[in-house]
Amino acid sequence: MFSCKKAFSLVELSIVLIVIGLLVTGVSNGSKLIENAKINQTISQLTQIKSAYNTYRVSYDYIPGDHNNATSFWGGGW
Repeated sequence: MFSCKKAFSLVELSIVLIVIGLLVTGVSNGSKLIENAKINQTISQLTQIKSAYNTYRVSYDYIPGDHNNATSFWGGGW
């Protein structure tokens, strides 16, 4: 009797390597997308802060935090 040893063929090993490569590429691209989303969110927040700063400066002719008579506009302390 012959003893038969099963082994993976070259085609099967190639398919497994291709699948692993696709998974690694997918995970890598996913993490890049998440990082880009965080960067875009930070840029958006900085744009909002800049807009609020400029709106305050134009409205009251002072920069925020440097308004000498702020209590006359909004009342006393807390």
